[in-house]
Amino acid sequence: MFRILGVLIFSLAMVSHAGIRAGYWKETLTPTHEEALASCLGGYGSPYSRCGITDIHNEISVRSLAITDQDSQLVFAVIDTIGVGDSVIADIQNRASLQSLGEIQPQNILVTAIHTHSGPDLQGLWGGISAEYKERIIRTTVRSILNAYHTKKAATLHAWTAQGDIENRRGWDIVDTDITALEFRSKKYGRSIATLINMSAHPTIIDEMGLTYSSDYVGSLRETVEQQANTSVVFINGIVGDAQPAGEGTRTTATADYFGKLMAERILAMSSAAESIKGQLHVEQYPIRHPVENPGLLGAVQAGLLDVFLTPDLQVETQIGLFKIGKKVTGIIFPGEALSRMGMPIKDQLPGEYDLFFGLSGDSLGYFIPSDEFLQIPGRTTEEVASVSPTVGDHAAQVLTQAIDDFPWKKHPKHCRD
Repeated sequence: MFRILGVLIFSLAMVSHAGIRAGYWKETLTPTHEEALASCLGGYGSPYSRCGITDIHNEISVRSLAITDQDSQLVFAVIDTIGVGDSVIADIQNRASLQSLGEIQPQNILVTAIHTHSGPDLQGLWGGISAEYKERIIRTTVRSILNAYHTKKAATLHAWTAQGDIENRRGWDIVDTDITALEFRSKKYGRSIATLINMSAHPTIIDEMGLTYSSDYVGSLRETVEQQANTSVVFINGIVGDAQPAGEGTRTTATADYFGKLMAERILAMSSAAESIKGQLHVEQYPIRHPVENPGLLGAVQAGLLDVFLTPDLQVETQIGLFKIGKKVTGIIFPGEALSRMGMPIKDQLPGEYDLFFGLSGDSLGYFIPSDEFLQIPGRTTEEVASVSPTVGDHAAQVLTQAIDDFPWKKHPKHCRD
């Protein structure tokens, strides 16, 4: 009888932990005056052209969201920066996994950048940041990840979409205007744990003359949703390569704040249509290697100016991911900036009703451009200069198309640990 009772108790414990669990934690990364004096902003201009800037427009932060169920885990650590260097990502993943005693697998920690051009340079290309500031960012991001993971609760999931004012800056008539929101609520109390917002638009309203630390429009978007919906917001950019906020106007902090608030109001207006999502989380990752054929980027890496890991045969090696929550929420995890003509056809292959595309997630490997578009826009080479190869976009599209065909969308594989 005691054996039967023990099995029953064990079974109930397993049931109680089944289903989606979610946890959130935010930490500030805003530089101190001394850290700012010894660091550079990343995103605009030549190396060392925007260093020693001490003005702070709004908070620089890391926001971590842990999503797990019995078989799978996804942990996002989203940093207010243009991109994150490979050594920084590896350090964060390894420390967080070690400090969790292996409970969080390193490959399931997705260090993500919102892509503001007014944040600390964590890639090194614009001059980098001080060793002390970098260490604080790494240490604080690890703490955010661990706290999000260890405070996760049984959660319900609610999804909805809105439309953004977004345009293609390369002149094409294709761009992703969808804004998708996923709100995780406490299953026990109904209170919001966090709201994940996925939207495709460069946070570059503040131009290179705006010498200040800022999360650009993302800051006011998050703040407005948080204040009006009593939630915490994690923002992840989408098919961002050639997508930008639409409209004319001065490229100032005030304009960025206005646009962020406007997009937040669009999101909030559609929240009443949120749909309850049922089902399990499943994640799979697919390796991709590609030669670096851009001599400028290759030279920057070899000179120690750009923090990108290369294989001995001068290739980048990264991963692309797919995930689902139940049947209705499906998504792509992408290691750079996909252009619309590459990303949109892939996203359209997803079978869900709420499809997400998480750009600059897990890696920050520049632009992924369709080969038939490479150097074909008169007077514009911004994206090509920061692409590892003319064919990397086609290669990524091929890997994703095959992965989407292979992924088990219709059922959840049992006994699978991602």
